[in-house]
Amino acid sequence: MDLDRATTDHEVVAVAPAWTLGAYRGQGVTQDLRHVPGAALDGNLDYADSRETAIFARRDIVTPDWLAWTGRATGAPVRAQAVVTAYSASGLARNRAVAVDWRAAIAPSVGAGLSVEVAFGVGWWHAFGTPWYNHGGNREWDGKYHNLLHVVPELSLRHGALPGWSLGVRIDHESGFYGAFAPAALGTNHVGFVLARDL
Repeated sequence: MDLDRATTDHEVVAVAPAWTLGAYRGQGVTQDLRHVPGAALDGNLDYADSRETAIFARRDIVTPDWLAWTGRATGAPVRAQAVVTAYSASGLARNRAVAVDWRAAIAPSVGAGLSVEVAFGVGWWHAFGTPWYNHGGNREWDGKYHNLLHVVPELSLRHGALPGWSLGVRIDHESGFYGAFAPAALGTNHVGFVLARDL
C-alpha cells in the first residue's frame, strides 16, 4: 500500500492519499451473501443474467479510535474512507443506481513488496430504474424497492512496483436488511473485479 508510515511507542501514524478513483465490473449470482465466498472458492457460482458496471470515488476520512488498535497491533494502518459509487446495470436489471458507503481497509504486507488489502464497506444504495432482485417467484418486487442496505466486501492485491494501484475481487450486495427496508427474502449479489488508483 502506498503509505508513508511512522511508528512511535504508542501508535502507527499513516499518511495516505486523499482520494482514490476506480472502476468495477460484476456479474449477478443467485447464492445468498453468506454462501458466495465458498461457492467462488469451489468454482460453483450460479451466475444470473445481470451485469453491472460502476465507477467510484473514495475520500480518506479519520479512522475511528475503535479501529485504530488494529493498526497499532499489526503495523498496517486501518484506512477509513467515504465512498460514492455510480452504477449502470444490464440484463435482468434495467437500472442505474448510486451508493454512499463507509469503508474500512487494512493492507498487511505478505513479503516481496506485495500487500493484501482486506476491506469492508457498508452504506445506502438507491436505484433509479428497475432493479433485479434474487427473490424466487416474487417478481412484483422488481422495481418496487429502491432504497436498500449496501454491503461491499473486497479483497485486493497491491505491489510496491505499482504504487497506488490495486486489483481485486468484490462482492456487491443489496438487501432489505432482514425486513428493515424491504422483505427479508429480497436481495441481490454481484461478483466481479475492481481496479483502483490512489491519487
